[in-house]
Amino acid sequence: GTIGELLALDRGEFKRIVKENFAKYIRKEMSYSEARSWWDCFKTLKWHVFNKFGERDLAKWKKLRISFEMVLPNQQRTDVLIFTERMIFVLEFKRKSKAYFGHLREVKAYCDKIEKWSEVCKGRKVRGIVVYTRMKEHCLHLWGRTRMCSSHQLKKQLLYLQPSPATKSSFIHSSTSSPS
Repeated sequence: GTIGELLALDRGEFKRIVKENFAKYIRKEMSYSEARSWWDCFKTLKWHVFNKFGERDLAKWKKLRISFEMVLPNQQRTDVLIFTERMIFVLEFKRKSKAYFGHLREVKAYCDKIEKWSEVCKGRKVRGIVVYTRMKEHCLHLWGRTRMCSSHQLKKQLLYLQPSPATKSSFIHSSTSSPS
């Protein structure tokens, strides 16, 4: 769906959609820990990022495609992908209060895989961000095209990278489906 569609959901609707699509595309029941992580992700995106955008920025972002739990060809799953005309953002949410370099390597590997996956990438730049939802300080670490930051810094990082609008997607994709 789009970011605008995500923002229109309440907690119950989001939980129902993610649970249904998780079972359909991932083919397993979502664990309690996974459900808590998804609520953290939804809460961060909706209330700590997009609802803090100015009206002009929000209008542009609402049109962007967003995908949750995209399954890569190697069966790894990314938390969130945001698609613009020129860029794909790979967001990996961690329920941690401290940053770990291994998380940067994980997201860099996702970026590398997506960049080589031509039916998804379509020539776009791929940028990865590890988001720590329990981190109190405003942290930012860079490693090439990959960043790690607190949830408080995510809005700033997304705006800094300046996306342009794209079109529709769905909330969860299997590796055999196309995100368009």
